[in-house]
Amino acid sequence: MPKRPSRTFAVFSLCAALALTTLALTYRASQWVPPFYEQLQRAEPVGLASFGDEFERELLELHNAWEASGQWSGIFTDEQINGWLAMDMQEKFPILLPTTVKDPRIAIKDSQAHLACQYVNGGVSAVLSMVVDVSLTERPNEVALRLRTARIGAVPGLMRQAMQKISVAAIRSGIPIYWKQIESDPVAIVRIPAGVFELGKSLVIESLELTDGRLAVAGRVNPLEEDSQVQQQSAESRPDATELPGHTEPPGQASRQDNRHF
Repeated sequence: MPKRPSRTFAVFSLCAALALTTLALTYRASQWVPPFYEQLQRAEPVGLASFGDEFERELLELHNAWEASGQWSGIFTDEQINGWLAMDMQEKFPILLPTTVKDPRIAIKDSQAHLACQYVNGGVSAVLSMVVDVSLTERPNEVALRLRTARIGAVPGLMRQAMQKISVAAIRSGIPIYWKQIESDPVAIVRIPAGVFELGKSLVIESLELTDGRLAVAGRVNPLEEDSQVQQQSAESRPDATELPGHTEPPGQASRQDNRHF
């Protein structure tokens, strides 16, 4: 007749071994790094600085184009954007990101934005990543960011945390944002301010396209008095946020508190 203590100990040992194995696999999965991010992190500082300078030159050319009414366009590569993120963003916009987020990078491929950053909080360090569809809505100067995936390492299921980070970044930039849902995907609707007030102009975005490695944006510039018409059109055509099907309020009511340590 088998001894009960031996059987109980065997069952307990098996459960403990399974639990430890699960924890080990989960930890290993959380330490996975997207290949594109791993590659970008190996970029030389000199090259990043050069691409960052190119990014700012492109912005300056756009600004110069805005000085005259008419059509404008610009093309930015993900290399230029990453150079600016690595070398300039922290210096020029030090409170844009939470203190837990480091080294953001982007890869543009398959008409999507692949985003990743280092997450550091106490003794926890991992790479957060997400895949986002970017498009214009039917309303003037509104951009839709549809979150397709959000992961910590290789572990999925971080949509709410991703929504919170997007909300906080937008609020710190002074950009209005609200959320809705398409199928099962959360979608951030971001309003790009139309007024370039120091130039007395109204900036209207007419097209925004992501292709492999490039972001192309184009539009027109009007006298500032026409901006009121754009704002009115947007306000009249936009449904109240509470009436949007599947609408989700910005998590944590980020506009009412400082979320630098979430």
